[in-house]
Amino acid sequence: MTAENPGSITRLIQDLKAGNQDAADEIWRIYFRRVVEVARRRLPPFPQDQQDAEDVALTAMHGLYDGAQGGRFDQLYDRDDLWRLLVAITRNKSLEQIRRNGRIKRGGEFRLIHPADGASNPLQNLVDHEPTPESRLLLQEKVQILLNAIDDPLLRQIARWRLEELSCDEIAQKLGRTVRTIERKIERIRGIWQSLLPDPGAE
Repeated sequence: MTAENPGSITRLIQDLKAGNQDAADEIWRIYFRRVVEVARRRLPPFPQDQQDAEDVALTAMHGLYDGAQGGRFDQLYDRDDLWRLLVAITRNKSLEQIRRNGRIKRGGEFRLIHPADGASNPLQNLVDHEPTPESRLLLQEKVQILLNAIDDPLLRQIARWRLEELSCDEIAQKLGRTVRTIERKIERIRGIWQSLLPDPGAE
């Protein structure tokens, strides 16, 4: 890691605990790519490794923010404390991601993101209550294609959580956002996924 002024990191930690968004943004700028590398080393080397690593880093950083602002990290004072904590959180989030990927590969049931207007869903009818190996493989491929279409790591993580049946309330709590914000982001995900569908008017 490149060196930063230890005093400046200590001040950022204090400001983060106080709920300062600028401090959170600066910690993100300094540490996000490093956390991605920690996650990448913890995850199996699948083709989607970099995307999964970014998703893990995203949730790890938000876990840090929530814990610091919620007063749950009493021993968080300086740069060394911060890095040890980030590594520990990232390891835990990596394990969660590995379990999550395992569920996707087995073709488990998902509560899909249905457009409110009833338009067809890219994943609708793909989930079989008693999936064959072929349907499981098809589901896995379709899910990965849809997730790969989302460039924004935050949107991609929200899509994963929705596919795992988390409600908007639960996602909002995880990310420290309002439910309305999550709903707007889900609408963006729907738009991305709907753009992948063939035009019904095309010949």
